[in-house]
Amino acid sequence: MSGFVFVAPMDDPEVAEFYGLKIPAVTSRPSVAEVLDALRAAGCCGANWFAVLGEDAGARLPEDGGEFDLGEVTISSPGQETSFAADARFESAAFRKPDPAAAQVAARAVASVAGPVLVLDEQGEHGFVVEPEKKF
Repeated sequence: MSGFVFVAPMDDPEVAEFYGLKIPAVTSRPSVAEVLDALRAAGCCGANWFAVLGEDAGARLPEDGGEFDLGEVTISSPGQETSFAADARFESAAFRKPDPAAAQVAARAVASVAGPVLVLDEQGEHGFVVEPEKKF
């Protein structure tokens, strides 16, 4: 798969309105550590294009050896570029050139800790919602 796949919780009113989606009740966003731990537990791996302060690269998300290769992984947290504390609030994830099956597994893993997530292609033209209790 070429390009990017973006995954973000569905609690942003502007994004939901743009795509004509109903915003679900979200209690709070998970931490970066919770999202990375969920990705690792799901068997995901990928090149870390981010850093968790005080931790070695790949400590939370292995760079290789996982069953599902996400390609190059970017994680974002509000107000922080590419380096953040493990307890920083998760904002979104992007996967560059992921294996298609890995992108689906990753979306489910993020949804398991963040609630419903919006998954978009790099142009933002095509997307779908993944809810924790729904299966592909």
